[in-house]
Amino acid sequence: MGFAVLALGGFTLACDDKPKGGPEAGTVAVDLSPVPEPKGLAATFVVGKPGEAWGKLRETGGGPARLLPQSFGLLVSMLLGLPTAAAEAIDADVPMTGAASADASGAVQVAVAIHVRSGRELTAQLTAGADALYSARAHAETGMTLIEPKPGKASTEVSLAILGNYLLASRHAADLTEVGPYAARTLSKEPPPKRPISLSLRKSALSGPVASTLRDAWKSKKAELEQLDGKNRQTHGGRAPDFGDPAAAIAALSGAVDSFVKVLESADAGRIVVEPLGDRLEVMVELDAAKEGAAAEIFSGFALGDAAPIGALPAATPIAVLVRTSSASREASAKNIEQGLGDLFGDRLSAPDREKVKGVLDKLSRGRGDWETYGVYVEAGKGGAVYRASTTDAKQFDAGAKDLFKLLSVKALGEPLRQFAGELSVKQSSAQIPGVPGTAQRTLLGLKPSPMRTAADKSGKVSAETQDLELLWAHKDGRVFGAGSLDAVPILGVMVAADSDEKASHKGDAKVAAALSRVKDASFVVLVQPLRLGAGTPSATPGSPVVVSLGRRGRTGFLRAEADQAALESLLKSIALSR
Repeated sequence: MGFAVLALGGFTLACDDKPKGGPEAGTVAVDLSPVPEPKGLAATFVVGKPGEAWGKLRETGGGPARLLPQSFGLLVSMLLGLPTAAAEAIDADVPMTGAASADASGAVQVAVAIHVRSGRELTAQLTAGADALYSARAHAETGMTLIEPKPGKASTEVSLAILGNYLLASRHAADLTEVGPYAARTLSKEPPPKRPISLSLRKSALSGPVASTLRDAWKSKKAELEQLDGKNRQTHGGRAPDFGDPAAAIAALSGAVDSFVKVLESADAGRIVVEPLGDRLEVMVELDAAKEGAAAEIFSGFALGDAAPIGALPAATPIAVLVRTSSASREASAKNIEQGLGDLFGDRLSAPDREKVKGVLDKLSRGRGDWETYGVYVEAGKGGAVYRASTTDAKQFDAGAKDLFKLLSVKALGEPLRQFAGELSVKQSSAQIPGVPGTAQRTLLGLKPSPMRTAADKSGKVSAETQDLELLWAHKDGRVFGAGSLDAVPILGVMVAADSDEKASHKGDAKVAAALSRVKDASFVVLVQPLRLGAGTPSATPGSPVVVSLGRRGRTGFLRAEADQAALESLLKSIALSR
C-alpha cells in the first residue's frame, strides 16, 4: 500500500549509512562492508538529504501539500504502515539510496532501506512485548533481522528487515535479501550526486523492463483499436470507411511507438532528476545516446535554441508552443506529411490532388524559417489562435498559406468536414490594418453548420446561419505574425505591439520571463499557465508558468519540466476536490 508510493518508475529506494564518529550504541553487529552488485542491476536511486527534500516538496506543493505528514519520519511511518512512534527512529539527514534488478524474464526486484538512529532499538520497539505488531527472525545469510507482521496486527503488503542501522522495505522478502544488502552496504559508500533526487537507469533497464512494458502496453491498445475497426467494417458490410482509413492511422501510431522504443534501446543510460526548490519544481529526464542507433540519429537532428520566441508573444497567451527546425528537417517533414496523408486516404486522394498537397507543403517548407510559435489568446472575453514565426521567403510562405486553405476543396480532405461540421467557403483578400506594417493577408472561412450537426444539438445553441472565422497574417523584419478569430484584427494588432513592447508580452511577467530564461538547448518548448486558462482577463492574473522543453546537450537528449508553485498548488487542489 504505502510502499508503492515510495516506488519511482517501478524501482524502490534504499538508504545509506554514514557513521558519525565511532560505533553507535545499539548497532547490530553485522558486516556492512560493500557487496557485489546484484545480477541484472537495472537502476539506482539517491536522495541526498531526504528530510530537506521532503520539506521542499511540501513547500512547493503549497497549501494542500501541507496537509501531508510534516516530517520525513512521519511520512515513512505512514507509507510503511508502522506505528507513529517509529517516526522518531528515522534519520532524515543521511542520504537515501536504492537499487533495482531485473532477471531475464523482465521481473523486477526492488528494495528500500532507510537509515535509522539505532537498528537494535527500532527492532525492540516493533517486536518486543505482548502487544507488538511484529516478530523478529534472524536471516543468517545476510545478517538481516526480518521484521515479520503478526497475523491480523500489521500490514502484509510490505516486507521489512533491519540491517545494522538500516530499515529495509520491499514488496517481497526475497527482494530484501537479493537487493537490500547492495543498496545499504555498497551504494551508501559512494559520494551522493549533487542533485537532490536522482534515479539512474542502466542500459539493461531501458532495453529490458522499460521497453518491454511500453511494447506490451501498445500491443494491448493496438489489439483493442483493431478489434473496434473490424466491428465497424462488419457493420458496414465489410467495406472500408468513407474517409480516412483507421488501419493506416493505427500503423502510423505503431511506427511512432516502435521508434520511441528503439530510442530507448539505443541509449547507453538514462536519468530522472527531481529538484524541489520551494517556489517551483524541476524534473529532468535524460537519455545518453550510444554512438550509433536511433537515439543518436534523432538527437542529432534537433535544431537547438532558447525559448525567447515565446517570450515575445502577448501576455494574454496562456498556452504557447515553440518548434525549432532546420531546412533539412522541414523538407523531411513535408515529405512525411505528404506520405502520411497518402496512406491515410489511399485512393480517395487522387494523383492530381496529391500533387496539390505536395505543392503546398513544398512552398511552406521553403518559406518558413527556423522557428515557429503557436498560441491560444484569451483576453477580456476575446479569444483566438496566434502564430509568430521566422521566415526565409515571405512570398513562398504567403503562397503556401493561401493554397493551404484552398486544399479544403479537395474532396478527400473537405468532404469529412462538410458532413460533420458543415459547408465551408473560402474568401481571400488583403487589407491595410492600423498598427500592422505593410499589407496583411486575409482569409475568411465561412462555415454553414451541417444538418448532422444541427440535428444533434439538443440545446438549440448551434445556429443554422453561416459562421465566419477570420485569419490574418502580416510580415515584419523577417517574421510573420498571424491571428485567427471571429474578429482577428485587434488580436493581430496586439501581436505586433507585443513584439516591440516587453510590458505587453511574456517578457513583462517576471515569473514567466524567469521560467523561459532557464530553457537552454531546446528544440521544442511548451508554456502553459493553468491559473490564466479560466480567467476572464488572464494578463491581470498572477503568472503560473509550467514549462516543458525537449532538447539535447552533446549526445544526451533531455525532457525538462518545471512547474511554478502556484500551478502545483492549483493542481493539488483540483485532485483533492475530485475525490
